[in-house]
Amino acid sequence: DRRVDDGWFVQIAEVGPQEPPFFDESEDDFYHRSMGEFARTPAFFLEWRMETDGPREGFPNVAPAAIVAGGFSGVSYHFTIADDQVRLIRDNLLPLVFVDIQAGVPHTYRLELYGSESYRWVIDGQVVDSGIPEGAYPTADSEIVFGARAAGETITAGWDYVRYGAIPEPGTIVLVLVGAAILSFRRRTRAR
Repeated sequence: DRRVDDGWFVQIAEVGPQEPPFFDESEDDFYHRSMGEFARTPAFFLEWRMETDGPREGFPNVAPAAIVAGGFSGVSYHFTIADDQVRLIRDNLLPLVFVDIQAGVPHTYRLELYGSESYRWVIDGQVVDSGIPEGAYPTADSEIVFGARAAGETITAGWDYVRYGAIPEPGTIVLVLVGAAILSFRRRTRAR
């Protein structure tokens, strides 16, 4: 099942009995979005806010919830999210990163990528992992995939939002703010 509930995209995935040889079938619901338009972007972000009640025992099977920034280039950021823990896989040859989170509340996650120079993973405003990536992301074949899968039991995953795009250069933001301040100052002096 899926529905929109008070602005949140909610997925409910169940495990149902099946005929042999499968014995039980885990429902899943995943969405794909190409990131090719952002290829060679010098600074890129992926941010999402979500909550799930699924247990971490589903981690080996990409459950209960997952979001992946990857493609065929070999550079990938694969997040698997349970009610009380998040796992990051960047490569099979690199150590897995596990971060405990508070269960029963939504969390905001953000991945910042700066070409092949560095990456940062932030949960609720706190940096939980950072380092040098294996290469630049996104590339022409990159995509973002997110969704939910039953984790040995029925799970619910709620997504408030998934955002992504180029991180503007800091100078651009400062110029806009300075320009707005000058405009505001000019308006005040003319009004007198």
